[in-house]
Amino acid sequence: MKTRYFFRDEKSRTSTILFRSKKWRRNGFSLIELSISLLLVSAFGLGIAGYMKKTNTTLRGADITDDLRTSLGLTQKRLMDDIKQTAKVYPSCSSNQASSAATAACTDLKIRGAFVPLPGTDKADVDAMTGFALPSNLSDSNSTLSKSTDSIILAQYDFSQTFDCRLNSSHTGGSNPSTTSGTSTGAERLWASWDACHNKLSVGKLYVLLETFTASGVSTSFGNVFQITSLTDAGTRPSTNDIQIDAASTNNLFNQQGGLGLSGFTSNARIYPIKLVEWTVASTGGLYRREIKPSSGDLSGYQAWVQVQANVEGIQFYPLTITTTSAVEHQRTMQFTSNANNNGVEDIRGISPWVVLKSNKASQDGTTYDNPQTASSENDAYPRKNAKFFVQMRNF
Repeated sequence: MKTRYFFRDEKSRTSTILFRSKKWRRNGFSLIELSISLLLVSAFGLGIAGYMKKTNTTLRGADITDDLRTSLGLTQKRLMDDIKQTAKVYPSCSSNQASSAATAACTDLKIRGAFVPLPGTDKADVDAMTGFALPSNLSDSNSTLSKSTDSIILAQYDFSQTFDCRLNSSHTGGSNPSTTSGTSTGAERLWASWDACHNKLSVGKLYVLLETFTASGVSTSFGNVFQITSLTDAGTRPSTNDIQIDAASTNNLFNQQGGLGLSGFTSNARIYPIKLVEWTVASTGGLYRREIKPSSGDLSGYQAWVQVQANVEGIQFYPLTITTTSAVEHQRTMQFTSNANNNGVEDIRGISPWVVLKSNKASQDGTTYDNPQTASSENDAYPRKNAKFFVQMRNF
């Protein structure tokens, strides 16, 4: 049987409520219990904070790695795309003859190959260059290079004005191209077919003269670079079907001395537009690319440098030549031999760039990092990622 309480008036009910409230206070938490509770809560909070800090550090490291991986992939693609499009510049001269008619000295050629390595150089060194002569340290020992970065010069087909223009095989009045030596008026002259080349050639622009020669049953294409310094195009078909082209070498960065006929070319040769491309790294970091596209208003044609990737800390290039018995990977400088397929830059058939990227975000886990291309140890908190990859020059 349940006991029931009845309050006769409001006063008695209030007294009972107050009594119960005082009893509840006497049964509350003690100071010791509160202190222990606070300690437990604090410890739990510290644990959560430590876990969150560790998690944030891990996530930051993952973000840095992802950023470097993405940047490296984009850099690789840009380099590969450029190198793959290297033009066919396999020069003909006295020691690399297209035919027995080639008498021009190879030293008279300004552009000696489709790929010219510039070992131990950075952007400041490339800016200081005044021409395209082969570097003096080209065949030096790798250990003598004063800088850990390299630069390169590439010749590329200029697809913005792609065409097929041939010389005039019906030209009369002398050899086409000229076989005159020296730098006198008319020495460096050739005649193109008006029908094939009208409105396609321009003063100041760069071209490569290509022709295929066959010896002992083997066909080889040779190509020499030239810049048009004067052009005579009547605008209507002349009776001789000629467009007269001058490629004077006096005070010229690109043209060989003497007519291209001295390099063995005949009127069967064809003309293709090209441009030059330079790649280098600044001393403070950053990968840069520059095009060289001369015109009638600017016969030098140096365009502005474009930064391709700011995080590149260093780059080195390892050219590849292929002999009849093996492939030779050169160690930044060129290790030439007496083999005909490994005695000049014209023999380069591929390149292995080695790229190092440095994050601009420091790691917070205490790990230190180093640039593998330098002799010194950086031992800083900035992660690096590097890759070496091979690119074949597919136009050869």
